[in-house]
Amino acid sequence: MKHSLFRTLLVLFLLFFSIGINAEDDKTTDDIPISILTPKHTKGPRMPSHIFIECSYSVGHLSFVIPSGILFLNVSLSKNDNILWNGIVTRENPETSIPLLPSGEYVIICQTDGNQIFHGSLTY
Repeated sequence: MKHSLFRTLLVLFLLFFSIGINAEDDKTTDDIPISILTPKHTKGPRMPSHIFIECSYSVGHLSFVIPSGILFLNVSLSKNDNILWNGIVTRENPETSIPLLPSGEYVIICQTDGNQIFHGSLTY
């Protein structure tokens, strides 16, 4: 009797915490979208790069995780080949404000201080 009660309580305990963790993970993902910017290459086969730039974004705000060895990024946002915003973020200040953009998909391009180009997309 003790073992079945213990097992039941253990299962209920595990279910309770697994549901709580999943709900919190979903909330975090919905609140702060993240885009991974990858190096832009010319045509032809290449090895995948181990370097990428992580960009978190929300309405009116961009934040970057800048890899070591990169001092600053020249960032541009565009839609349909029209540049809508251009700015610079640094290792010391990796966050910036951007204009409020209507819903849609935008192209983000980052050029490093070493002239390496990374690209990705942001969806608002």
